[in-house]
Amino acid sequence: MNRSPSDPHNQEQNGRLLLAIILSVMVLVGFHYFFERPRLEAQRERLEAQKEVEQAQVSGINAADQNPSVQGPLSREDALSQSDRIEFKNTKIEGSISLKGNRIDDLELINHYDTVEREEYVKLFSPSDTKKPYYAEFGWISKNSALELPGEDAVWTIVDGQDLTPESPVTLRWKNGAGLIFERTIELDENYMFSVSERVTNMSSQPVTLHAYQLLSRKGLPDDFINMFILHQGPVGYSDDELREIDYSDTMDEEYIYDTDNGWLGFTDKYWFTSIVPDQSDEFQTRFISGGSDDVQESRHQADVRSSAITIAPQDSKGISFKLLAGAKELEVLNDYSQQGAGLQNINLMIDFGALYLITKPLYLLLGALSGLLGHVALGIIVLTVVIRLAMFPLTNKSFRSMAAMKKVSPKMKEIQKEYKEDPQKMQAKLMELYQKEGVNPFSGCWPMLLQIPIFFALYKVIMLDIDLRHAPFPGWIEDMSVMDPTTIFNLFGLLPYDVPGFLMIGAWPCLMGLTMYFQKRLNPPPADPMQAKIMMYMPFFMTFILAKFAAGLVIYWTWSNLLGVLQQYFIMRKMGVDVHLIKGYRGSGEDEENAETGDKAKNEG
Repeated sequence: MNRSPSDPHNQEQNGRLLLAIILSVMVLVGFHYFFERPRLEAQRERLEAQKEVEQAQVSGINAADQNPSVQGPLSREDALSQSDRIEFKNTKIEGSISLKGNRIDDLELINHYDTVEREEYVKLFSPSDTKKPYYAEFGWISKNSALELPGEDAVWTIVDGQDLTPESPVTLRWKNGAGLIFERTIELDENYMFSVSERVTNMSSQPVTLHAYQLLSRKGLPDDFINMFILHQGPVGYSDDELREIDYSDTMDEEYIYDTDNGWLGFTDKYWFTSIVPDQSDEFQTRFISGGSDDVQESRHQADVRSSAITIAPQDSKGISFKLLAGAKELEVLNDYSQQGAGLQNINLMIDFGALYLITKPLYLLLGALSGLLGHVALGIIVLTVVIRLAMFPLTNKSFRSMAAMKKVSPKMKEIQKEYKEDPQKMQAKLMELYQKEGVNPFSGCWPMLLQIPIFFALYKVIMLDIDLRHAPFPGWIEDMSVMDPTTIFNLFGLLPYDVPGFLMIGAWPCLMGLTMYFQKRLNPPPADPMQAKIMMYMPFFMTFILAKFAAGLVIYWTWSNLLGVLQQYFIMRKMGVDVHLIKGYRGSGEDEENAETGDKAKNEG
């Protein structure tokens, strides 16, 4: 039997479907913050405690320089002093390259700081003998084990240049003493790219077959690592028109090997990235592996490239060239690199806009444009909220008018529900007659909310991705809009001198957001289903608790969006002659209208 959209049974099913969608979203978000987040926090606390123990052990050992296994990890400063170095610097990065092993293992982002206090630059690369090494290494390998090749202990000499800058490349040389001469020229651009050319000259009497390799190696996970479905952090690569995003936990179980002749590979963090772009003139093999520990936090993770075999005849020389990129995920810079070709195509996919790409990227670009125009990302968030509200105005305006009409006929709905409470089918039929007579649609208010769900998740992703929001303050107490509001209602937002547990961190902005949701609930018509009414009554409190853990920028957006919606709905209801009681007599499921009606009858009888 076919049913029309106006059939009461279909209306009831639609209402329950909407409720199921809302509850599903609540369950997914709740699972992360009630189960997954506490597990990750406990894991981080365990690792921090382990670090403190290890540091205490190292500080109590003297004269252990001859035994690295006893000595433990070095401080960054001590590690950098272990060998002579080539300094490099441009407008975005600075650091040094070790002459021993010729690794790029010291790199800082001079436009980004570790903390909001802006005391130290973000350190992307660190030497291999520090606690969390992260470096790039290049070299040669051969099936001939007797052939001496430059390894991690090889000391290179500078033959041209001194400090590495965009205006001055550096050339280095290493000889194996058996007729092979290795030369390496390194160039640096104005942003985040090193261009490396390698050449091997064979002065021996025998041909030599070599494979060039490049690798990125890191130990453990980034300090700001977030294990969330909404953001990929870990090994990433692009080749053969396919983007590959691999989790660190996946490489603990198996190697990922690809044979190709194009593309790039590397690691993507929340805000930073590294990538190797191999020589695109021949085939090569890329690989993602992990090892050294069963714990992903202690394992070494590696992305590497091996070229096809290169045979060098006596008295001949051959070479390859490749690129290394290491820096901040700035879309404009990555877009410029993507347009250069030579293996850099789609390097801008390091910024993961996700499945909601058609919403996320325009919001990302719009927020950046507004922030640049207004001079501050906080103003950009506020104006972006207004722009989104204006874009949705025709739909929300029609919806709010329908909800105002529903609010107006609410007393009549209550009469029908009382009169036919023993006959649900008859009650639904009478309610539909009332809706048709008054020209209202009980479900028209659902569409703006359903439309805002993908916008909400897209904006959440934007706030997670946008490096301009990192350490960006909002007027008042918010110093960093990319993290949660640091205040909590349980110590009166810092007025009382004690800390509270993490799960009770419900800040001032989440409370303001909850208040706007409460006002929205007051303006909406009460659901006919008592169970739905109870759920909607507690929804503002539940969402306040859940969203308190989200980035402050997202909560600020949601608060302003709710406030604009409340104002729009308030004026529409007043214009249509509907009484508006934002606080007075609130019960949460229509009892306020019933009480108001009872009061009017009593007044008339008096």
